[in-house]
Amino acid sequence: MEAKNFIYNELKVFIKKFSKTRVRYEYDQNALVHVVEVLPNEVYHLDNDYICWENDIFNRFITQFPTENICFISDDALVGIENPELVLEGLEYAPFSWVATSQKIKNTFSTNLNLFTINSFDNINSFENKIESGFENIEIPISQILTILKAA
Repeated sequence: MEAKNFIYNELKVFIKKFSKTRVRYEYDQNALVHVVEVLPNEVYHLDNDYICWENDIFNRFITQFPTENICFISDDALVGIENPELVLEGLEYAPFSWVATSQKIKNTFSTNLNLFTINSFDNINSFENKIESGFENIEIPISQILTILKAA
């Protein structure tokens, strides 16, 4: 298939230029589309050189193969690659995302902090009956707060 050879060749050039990435390719028979997954997300979403490269490849592909479709995705897409036909990793590719890792650390810390805060109320009999929630303050009687905390 000519279109597949075009994509394979372009991805081999791509991986040398973008050495901190990984690409996977699959032809989706059901959707009749060539799917290229690019990682990490930071490159796919934020790297201007990558965005220009993708635009160029897309335009050249559509010009050469007007009856074919090509789609570029990253691992946060609603669709994905199930059976990759080609996987290429750049020499500097690291199989994790700093943004995702940072978010996981933040969520874990926040969850642990919330658990600590809730557990630390066990021995408190009185405190100011205000809880900040988003952009507003909610007034709650102390008896309801203690009931909620004891139930937790």
